[in-house]
Amino acid sequence: MRTSETTTGLDLQVVDRRSAVPIASVVINIVRDATHLITEHTNVRGRVSIDLPEGAYDIMIMAGGYTSTLLRGVGVLDGQRVELIRGLTPGNDRVEEKPAGAIGGICLDRLGHPIMNIIVQAAAEGLSYTVRTDRHGCYVLSGLLPGKYKVTWRSADRALMTDDIAVTRPRELVRKDVRLLYA
Repeated sequence: MRTSETTTGLDLQVVDRRSAVPIASVVINIVRDATHLITEHTNVRGRVSIDLPEGAYDIMIMAGGYTSTLLRGVGVLDGQRVELIRGLTPGNDRVEEKPAGAIGGICLDRLGHPIMNIIVQAAAEGLSYTVRTDRHGCYVLSGLLPGKYKVTWRSADRALMTDDIAVTRPRELVRKDVRLLYA
């Protein structure tokens, strides 16, 4: 993710998984809920940039001659641009993830400054998801199945904070900003 003073949203690039060549004219459908659908197409560089409000989204990626892919629970934080690169495999199948949501937020030190490289881990019933905060202190754990997660913020091998957070439904972004005293 990178910060932008004016926009919140998604920057996506779609490439051929085998050759890494960008794929143009890929159909990108973004769903927030049953009543909101956005359709965009990639440009000649395989890129699309979409302004979106904070939330969790399902993203369907479709290109002729390639396996369609449905990404579930992609989280977008207010004031941040989420950058994704997705490689498509040739074929006519469909890859679909289970309905999912996201947990995201900003890690700040005791003075209110963003903290980079904090490890954020969410664990629940044999599942584990891990990300690091970016240079703006932001993190998003996307693709979380609905359930209760034990989320731990750590620096190296030291746990700094732990909290129980529930993702109750698909396409839900649970916002959890934290202030870490001993980062």
